[in-house]
Amino acid sequence: MIKPVLATLAAAVSLLALTACNPMEPGAAAIVGTTRISEQQLANEVEAILQAQGQSTDRADASLTSTTLGRMVIVELVRQAAAKAGVAITQGDIDSTMDAYVKETGGQQQVEQLFVQQNIAPSQITDIIVLNLQAQALGRILLPNGDPQAQGKELARQLGTFSVEQGTTISPRYGTWEPDKLTIGPLTDPLAVAPAAG
Repeated sequence: MIKPVLATLAAAVSLLALTACNPMEPGAAAIVGTTRISEQQLANEVEAILQAQGQSTDRADASLTSTTLGRMVIVELVRQAAAKAGVAITQGDIDSTMDAYVKETGGQQQVEQLFVQQNIAPSQITDIIVLNLQAQALGRILLPNGDPQAQGKELARQLGTFSVEQGTTISPRYGTWEPDKLTIGPLTDPLAVAPAAG
C-alpha cells in the first residue's frame, strides 16, 4: 500500500520534553538548521495541492497550510539527517519506487490520485518518494535488526532530538514545532492567523 512515511513518523511519539528556540527571519515560514522555508515556498506548495484537488487556490485553510508546512519541515529534517548519515538516493531508486507504485495501483494517474487524497500534489510526489527511501535507510541504520515499525518509531524519536539539535523554528502564525510529535502544534497566539496561500 502506498503510505507516505509522514504518517508513521507523526504517529510515533516519544517522551522528549525539548523545545527549539531560534529567532525567525522575515518572510520565513520555518527554519530548519540553516535552511529557510519561505512563506512563498509554502504558498506555492499549498496552491499546487489545491489545484490538484480542483479547488480554488483562495480556499486554503489553516489546517492544510499547517499540515503542508509540517511535511516540508519533516522532508528537510530527513534530508539533513540522511546527508549526515551518508545516505544517498539515486534516480534509479526513485524510478523503481514509482514503477512499483504504478504496478500496485494500475497506472500513473491512479498513483497521483492516491497522493492527492493525502494532500500531496503530483509535483510533490518525488519529494515524498525520496523522503520514504531516506527514512527507510535511516531506520535500517538506527535499528538494523528491527522490523519496519520499530525502525520507524526509533527514527521518529531520533528525528525529534535531531530537530532540536539543528534548531527547528516555526513562524508563530502557523503554530509551534513539537519535536516529540514531529508536528506543528496549535497557535500560541490566538490573534495570530496563518494567511491563506495564493
